[in-house]
Amino acid sequence: MAVAGLVSVRAFEAVFYDPLREYFTSDYMKKPVPQVDRMMFFLHTTLRYILNTALSLFIIRLLFDNINYVKWGVYLFAGAYVLLMPVYLWFPGHAGSESAFALFYIRRFLIQPVLGMLLIPAFYYLENTDKKRKEGFR
Repeated sequence: MAVAGLVSVRAFEAVFYDPLREYFTSDYMKKPVPQVDRMMFFLHTTLRYILNTALSLFIIRLLFDNINYVKWGVYLFAGAYVLLMPVYLWFPGHAGSESAFALFYIRRFLIQPVLGMLLIPAFYYLENTDKKRKEGFR
């Protein structure tokens, strides 16, 4: 169900205000970054980030019976948001097309569940190494 939620956020991306979606589907390297309504840009990106975060954390909780993984996920998602959102809001209107790749990847990280997709294998690896280590001490 949570995976379906992530798919739905992606499928209904047109609901969210994102003038960069059209920009990145065109020949963006030759065009200037479009102007954006910063408040709408901020609110819609934040809403999408929160939805993806909540669904990703729910999936982590379902896959691993360890609340500490969810706590770490919360810290990592919050830290990524605090670091990336100011840069993401600064780019349109300040950076030129030479910075389009950086804007593209920051945008991708904020609007897609990339961090969740990275955390799941990391937590799987951590869980398996912990089990092996505990078995080695018996």
